Amino acid sequence: ATPDDIENLLSSVNQFKFELSESDRISGKKILIVDDDKINRSIFSRRLEQRGLKVFQRENGPEALDFVKSQKVDLILLDLLMPGMNGIEVLEKIKLVDGYANIPILIISGLDDPRSIVMCLRRGATDYLSKPVELSVLEIKIASALEKNILQGNLEQMALYDQLTGLFNRHSILSALEDFEAGYVDEGLDFGILTIDIDNFKKINDTYGHDVGDQALQHLSQVVSQVIREQDLFGRLGGEEFIIGSNRISLPDFIDVSERIRAAVETNDMGLQHGILSFTVSGGVYHSTIGFSSMAEALKISDQHLYNAKNRGRNRVEVD
Repeated sequence: ATPDDIENLLSSVNQFKFELSESDRISGKKILIVDDDKINRSIFSRRLEQRGLKVFQRENGPEALDFVKSQKVDLILLDLLMPGMNGIEVLEKIKLVDGYANIPILIISGLDDPRSIVMCLRRGATDYLSKPVELSVLEIKIASALEKNILQGNLEQMALYDQLTGLFNRHSILSALEDFEAGYVDEGLDFGILTIDIDNFKKINDTYGHDVGDQALQHLSQVVSQVIREQDLFGRLGGEEFIIGSNRISLPDFIDVSERIRAAVETNDMGLQHGILSFTVSGGVYHSTIGFSSMAEALKISDQHLYNAKNRGRNRVEVD
């Protein structure tokens, strides 16, 4: 193909009206095109850039692998038949790159036989398009794959995190604490658990309304997150009850952390539209040095100590 032929093709791409409405959710997503055919790369790239996508191009497998090891993209458009490393080999190697196991990969090929399609899908391809590729079909396939990946990410977020505070939810935090148990049993790594509960939370809801109660939960989450270590676990068990887990920490140090958490909540008032809201927390501490039988028992002890803190006047942390 001459340079004029290529330019004519690109001009026709520009003139083709984009049928799909713009989607803010996929606009700006990064697409990697891997194809040894320069004309195909140019046509696809031009069309996808019209869509509001950011496009990168590589002409072979090794270049694509070097690229994904240094940058993150949201979808890969991969030619099956390329010299040297073919599309299947590239697909399998990309899936092994950190962060790419679930990235959508669309295979493009001149082969239209069922065996090739099944082989690609079994190796982890998201979809398969036969050449010549109709641009409108390509757009729909890419938009669909991106939307599904976004939805999957949202579902994973909902499964792992509390929607109000963004912290680990009950299931996630309890599962994460199992690593503490394994570390203690296998290597003798001490750990601490602090269960905290907002004092008189029902009164906050009754006085100010549940919207302010929700804001109080979010405020507490932010305050505590600024006190604990980056590697510490922090989750919401439900209602106004939260749990903090610290690994590789002595009992005196964990008591100090627990007290700093209590004090931080007490001294950081929450701003309201007309005034401020002050509240406190009570906490119960468990530490592995007092003896460990199971994580369930450790949580039970921490909860009992929280109950003791409530009965002894609130706004305190108890270790017995």
